[in-house]
Amino acid sequence: TDDDLINQLQVAGTISASPATTANQVPTWGQVQAMASSGSYTPTVNVITGAASVSVHSHTYIKIGDIVTVYGESRPTPVVAGVTVIYEISLPIARANTTTKAIGFGSMNVAGGSTNQFVRLESTSATTVRISFNVNAAGTPSVLYSFQYDITQ
Repeated sequence: TDDDLINQLQVAGTISASPATTANQVPTWGQVQAMASSGSYTPTVNVITGAASVSVHSHTYIKIGDIVTVYGESRPTPVVAGVTVIYEISLPIARANTTTKAIGFGSMNVAGGSTNQFVRLESTSATTVRISFNVNAAGTPSVLYSFQYDITQ
C-alpha cells in the first residue's frame, strides 16, 4: 500500500528540488520562508491636520502570504477638543496599488480620560496608512491600532 512506501523510503545523500510552480507540487524551503516574515519598524510620520507633531513607538508586523498585519501606537500632540486629527504613517511593506482602502481600526484615549474613541485607518497610497479621529478632550492621546492589508491590492 502507499502507507508502506512512506515507511520504506530511505535516502542516502541529499534531496534537492526545483521550486514549486503549480498547486500540486511541494514548495522548497526558500519558498516557504518567503511566504512568512515578521519584524518591527518605526514608521515615518506626515502630519496633515489637527496636531503639531506625532511621536511613534516601534510597530510590529507579521506577513503571511500576501497579507500584512501591523500593530502600533502613536501619540499626536497637542490636540484640542472638537478638532479632527489626521496623519499618515509609513507601511512596513508597500502595497501594489494606490486605491484608497479602509484597512483597520483602533482606539484613542486622552491620558486620564474615561472613554475610548474610534480611530479610522485607511491606505491612501502604496506606502502609507492614514489615521484619523475626532477629538473629544484636549491633551495628548495614546492611539492604539491594528490593521491588515493585502500587498497585491
